[in-house]
Amino acid sequence: MAYTPTEWKNRVTDGEGNILQEGTPIHADNMNKIEGELTRLSEESENISQHSNQLASMEEEIDGHEIRITSNKKEIDDHELRITSNEGVLSGHGNKISTNESNIQSLQNEKGKPNGTATLDNNGIIHSSQLPNNLKEIKIAADITARDTLDKFEGLRVMVIDASADPTVNSGWAEYVHDGTNFIKTSEAEGVDLVIDWSNIVNKPREYPPEAHSHTESEITDLDKYTKSEVETKLSGKSNTGHKHVEDDITDLDKYTKEQVDTKLRGKSNTGHTHTESDITDLDKYTKNEIDTLLSTHTHNFIQGEDTRDVDYTPLEYMEMSEVSTSLQVEFKRTSIIHVDDFVSGTYCFLETYTPWKDGSGGYPRQIVYGTNGILYRVGTSNAEWGNWREISYFSGSYNHLTDVPANFPPSQHDHYPTDILQNSTHRFVTDAEKLKWNNKSEFSGKYSELTGKPTIPHNTSDLANDSNFISSNAGKIHVSYSESDIPSVSPNDIVFKVM
Repeated sequence: MAYTPTEWKNRVTDGEGNILQEGTPIHADNMNKIEGELTRLSEESENISQHSNQLASMEEEIDGHEIRITSNKKEIDDHELRITSNEGVLSGHGNKISTNESNIQSLQNEKGKPNGTATLDNNGIIHSSQLPNNLKEIKIAADITARDTLDKFEGLRVMVIDASADPTVNSGWAEYVHDGTNFIKTSEAEGVDLVIDWSNIVNKPREYPPEAHSHTESEITDLDKYTKSEVETKLSGKSNTGHKHVEDDITDLDKYTKEQVDTKLRGKSNTGHTHTESDITDLDKYTKNEIDTLLSTHTHNFIQGEDTRDVDYTPLEYMEMSEVSTSLQVEFKRTSIIHVDDFVSGTYCFLETYTPWKDGSGGYPRQIVYGTNGILYRVGTSNAEWGNWREISYFSGSYNHLTDVPANFPPSQHDHYPTDILQNSTHRFVTDAEKLKWNNKSEFSGKYSELTGKPTIPHNTSDLANDSNFISSNAGKIHVSYSESDIPSVSPNDIVFKVM
């Protein structure tokens, strides 16, 4: 509430004491009004003191903001310097890009040209017309008709599986090379046709057929025979084929004399002699009573099988059941329990289990199944698991007993996937991604003005976003007034202090 001043007037009297002007009365209302205003001014003074402290604090904050703004301006100046430097670097990159574009254009101009770069077809393979003849592959054709439909070029080599349509080939395969105009046969299954000029044949007879003639022994340099004197030398000292010798002529005759034989036969029995049981002192036999006793208690040691038809034991359980280190166990099983019903017909089968040791150190147990139409085996792979059942084959080894034999041999013409072909650093396929990368090469000229996405470089602090809410103006002013007359015109957010 605005303060309404009281106009105080003095009490004026004349010399006779007559009142010329009533003065402003001094009473409780006026005095209380003064006291109340003094109280209010005292409170305002405290508020002004608090505001002064706040203003001082705000001035410190403003000073801090100004320092930060000055620092930010320096950083902006640094950024401008770096941007200017980057523009120079970009210009250098532009020159390099321009050089690379020139090189790329040169490569494009040389594609498919002599001493240039080979081009690729839709499958990413160099066309055969751009390969030297010694590197071109040999084609395979089913017959002569298929051979004649191939794209022809000089040096094309073709192997024809059935070349019987060629009048020079009776049957089987033949290989041809194209001279640019025609196919020339180079080999065939029945042999190689050679054309030799008569003038190139050496040691020909003077006449053909050769005329009747003879040679002396001296004209034959490699005659394989003995001379007459050599034969007589070899026959000298030889005996006739029907000659005989007396015993004295044989110095190393291996025989007994008659006297020696008689001496050796003395005290010997005839081959047909006999002995009584009492003549044999070391006779090793059972007596009749011993045999009768053994027969009365004799049993046969058969392998006793067990009926465990509904149990599929683990390898560990077989090793734990083994009473000896190495054992064989025979069991009667349902085929479905041990999972062989897909391989062996019938509801039941016999199972043999061979346990090498009481633990896995000697290998895990092996099992063989005897079914009505086959034999299977499997081997334990751990204490708890068995390997897959495998059939014991009865293959005779004859080619006639093989299955899945190719209908044609050699195989007929066929295709390969790219993954079947071995590649290296100089011969490889180009992927679609690599072709796309080649086709989508940059067309950038190297000029900075043609760059896209360039950053906007601020030059004034007003161009910067005040995202930290710094004080950006001093629109709100503080006025201190000592009277009504010196209060200036004010704006929103201005503060006016009136000193009473």
